[in-house]
Amino acid sequence: MTPGASIMDVPWETVVENYTHELGEHTFVTLDEYATDFFAYIETSSALFPPRKQAECFRRCVRSIWSDYRDRVKTCGDSLSVLLGEDRRELAAAESLTAMGPAFGADVVASYAAELDELEREVFDDMRLTKPLRAELRESIALMYGKDWCLPCDDNSIVVAGMGAGEAFPSALAYAASNVVAGKLRRVRQYAVRIGPDCDSGILPFGRRETIDTIIDGVHPDLLALTKELRGHVYEHYSSPFTASVAQLSRRNLARMAESLVALSAIDQPLQVALLTKGDGARRRS
Repeated sequence: MTPGASIMDVPWETVVENYTHELGEHTFVTLDEYATDFFAYIETSSALFPPRKQAECFRRCVRSIWSDYRDRVKTCGDSLSVLLGEDRRELAAAESLTAMGPAFGADVVASYAAELDELEREVFDDMRLTKPLRAELRESIALMYGKDWCLPCDDNSIVVAGMGAGEAFPSALAYAASNVVAGKLRRVRQYAVRIGPDCDSGILPFGRRETIDTIIDGVHPDLLALTKELRGHVYEHYSSPFTASVAQLSRRNLARMAESLVALSAIDQPLQVALLTKGDGARRRS
């Protein structure tokens, strides 16, 4: 499930259909293995995301970032060094993409050194950049690609839902993903819901989730974030009773509830609701 239309200009439907054909009858024991295999397919698919497409998307991202720096320096009189320092401090506090490894950002900069040199001449053509500033520009790109950060136009939310061949209960795993760069899909798992002996039911909003979070928690997430003392009270009096009632619903009513919650989120795209069970697989609700 993804709320975004495409990844690197390729429709998600095309990605999923090609992966389904590639997977064939092969099964995995756990849902986590399915997710890992799906992401590996995206990373290695030369037909969908060849190296030249990865380089094109990288150039597009860096050009947007560096052009913003240039415009702010020219129109607002800001110092490029100060702007880069502010971004570095903000990015340093962001979550690292642990799945990529600590040297991933530096590897990206090294892999696209020629593209960065060309972009620098193109974007900062009339500005004299010192050697330290040129190094700072590349350090900022390395830091961006090693952190849970991306341009809004490249932001994707992906939910892998279902169960592996060895699992009796379903799970839903939510990821944030960006583009494939230097042969790696930038991604981070944000949260998971796993049904089992310790969890009867769960609701996993993603994308535009503020409305659903407000219904579940009884208070807007921005207000809830203001104080940690509220969380115990919210869980006891709102979240826990709500999810307990969900656990009692029939499968048909669960599908109706899901459809209603999505409608409340003001999603303006066509909506399809399916029931997913181990025996029958995914079946569209009539």
